[in-house]
Amino acid sequence: MARNPATHAEIMVRLTRYAGPAAIQEIEEIVQMLQEPSHHAAVECLAALDATIGGFGIHTLLERERLGQELYAMQDRPIYRPIQYVWMVLAQPNFEWRTRYATEIACAHIEGLIKRLAARHNLLEHFRSSPLGNLLHQRGVQNALSQPLWEDLCWLNRAVYVHVKHNYSIRELTEPDEVEEERKGHLFSVEEAVAIYVIARYLAVGITEVT
Repeated sequence: MARNPATHAEIMVRLTRYAGPAAIQEIEEIVQMLQEPSHHAAVECLAALDATIGGFGIHTLLERERLGQELYAMQDRPIYRPIQYVWMVLAQPNFEWRTRYATEIACAHIEGLIKRLAARHNLLEHFRSSPLGNLLHQRGVQNALSQPLWEDLCWLNRAVYVHVKHNYSIRELTEPDEVEEERKGHLFSVEEAVAIYVIARYLAVGITEVT
């Protein structure tokens, strides 16, 4: 585990790298919508951003729900159910109190995809209960991923996922005042949690391309 959780700057650098600088403003608008009594507009806006990423996201769930279709196949539940949980959490009030959970389940989506990749390299039988970090360092998994993708996955695990699962200590106040104010004592702010979800979605598409 990295000594400190991901900084605001680290999160935004990766968001910009994957989604472009316009994504920061889009996420700021979603954060504003999440302050409204109804989160319908925020969910729709995030789904629109999600659709530009490709792959399976909140936009997929909304479309399948509108069409009365099954949201995902039973065998895909470990991979896609976390996306459904993010959608459900976003629709609830007081999202700022659920940022840790939303971040954790966004990362759980990545873990599900990596486990599927490990299974295709006949590794899962021996590493089924292993945490994401161990799986990422298995040779078959690492060799299947590009170096930049693998490094970003390791960062997500080390600086985000492990902390939201295990770190309940008080975060050191090392960020600018405006960042700490937005966090309101939480591990990650609303803006950071939404940004991490978007980053995870881009990483998920990268994993899917090699599985």
